[in-house]
Amino acid sequence: MTNIFKPKVHVELEKLSEALKIPNEVFEIAKSVALKMGYHYSGKLAEANAIASLYYACRVKMIPITLEEIVEEMFKLKQPKKSYIEISKYVSWMMRETRRQFIEITGVFGNVPRMPPSLFIPKIAEKIGLPNEIVEKAIEISGKAYEIGLDLARNPISIVAASIYIACILCGEPRRQKDIAEASKINEVTLRNRYKELNAKLDFGIEV
Repeated sequence: MTNIFKPKVHVELEKLSEALKIPNEVFEIAKSVALKMGYHYSGKLAEANAIASLYYACRVKMIPITLEEIVEEMFKLKQPKKSYIEISKYVSWMMRETRRQFIEITGVFGNVPRMPPSLFIPKIAEKIGLPNEIVEKAIEISGKAYEIGLDLARNPISIVAASIYIACILCGEPRRQKDIAEASKINEVTLRNRYKELNAKLDFGIEV
């Protein structure tokens, strides 16, 4: 039986894609990027390249997943028995390195399309059990924010969280900021800031 050699980055990408249930079309794009950009990488550099390549492919195909989610999944796969401080250092380094490699990838393969925040709403809404009425309202709000560029230079998930929070209020089913922030994996301060900004810019007339 012949053993087929696979570069470290390819192996990491396969495990990551399987864990995240990434469509094969997206995986193939990520594989092409990873093998071109990170063929000779090993260790954490290979892990970072697999993450950055997969994130690039997801952006190209408009798959609603954040870089943080992919890093978190890689961390789970490694299951390191480390202290909290060591874990924090790993995640912090990985986020910096994947962002650096992502920029390199876009320089070679081209920029990715802007991701509409509305694509993330169903996934987050499901976590907190929101009805369709609120989901549709949140999509409408995030769409307006996208049209006037409020998502630019900001974490799009913060726009999503704020849109959901406002939609809950407008639909008469307010939810706690804490619950929405936790489901969105952002902090409450960021949610409040984006909520105030959307409320002012889009003139919902909600008393802050």
